[in-house]
Amino acid sequence: MMFGEFEQTILPSGAEVYYRDSNHSYWRGVKEKRDGTYSGTGRLTGVSTVCGPFDFRPDSLLYWAEKLTLEGVVRGFAGQSVPDDPYVLRSLLERQELRWEQIRDEAATRGTNVHKDMLHALATGETVPDLGDLPPERRGYGQGVMKWWLENSPDVLQAEQVVVDLDHGLAGRLDLRCEIKGEIVLPDLKTSGFISTKAHAQVAGYDLGAISSGFGPSERLLILQVTEDGDYNEVPVQATHEDFLNGLAVYRGAGRINGAAKKAKAAA
Repeated sequence: MMFGEFEQTILPSGAEVYYRDSNHSYWRGVKEKRDGTYSGTGRLTGVSTVCGPFDFRPDSLLYWAEKLTLEGVVRGFAGQSVPDDPYVLRSLLERQELRWEQIRDEAATRGTNVHKDMLHALATGETVPDLGDLPPERRGYGQGVMKWWLENSPDVLQAEQVVVDLDHGLAGRLDLRCEIKGEIVLPDLKTSGFISTKAHAQVAGYDLGAISSGFGPSERLLILQVTEDGDYNEVPVQATHEDFLNGLAVYRGAGRINGAAKKAKAAA
């Protein structure tokens, strides 16, 4: 049911959660305002948001940003001379949408589209696009999803399912929960070549949410990493529920410290 721009989900546990797509936020409730619109009450922390502290060393992220920057330069100036002025170079890359943030967002959009084009369609019984009709940059990843699906024949339990843990103030949306050869499996699809620590913690968070929502635990948690060449890897999740909750404590502790520091600075 919709309440303005808020989509209500009622879970098997009886818990309710409200999702607003415009900013990808989750809420405990909604209230109607005098003008007939709705506002959210009791914002919940997103499962993926909690996982930021798990990549606590910036070295890998800096290497990744450097790699994307170099990719942007190669794509933008192939066969041409590169400007000597870094500010001019930055401006030119920005115009071509080739700065590292823009390439990152391009990859995120690709991942979202692979979810939509292939995994969600397969899981919900919707029409699955012909691989030849997919844009070239998504075709291999789509083939990887299809290969995994055909080789495992999953029996879908939940797909694109909102889950919530009101005791911990958490909510998120898992990709898929299914049964494969008698085993309950929770896979999380990734199109990136690098699987970070936070990717492991994120799946543990979804499992925690599924249990709290009344769906029950999964026997196997995995990261389904599809590759550009049309293949896939099943990466076993190494994070536990305790790991995820430890990350939640760090995330909220950092927020409290930052808030207190800003107040102290303003009062000085």
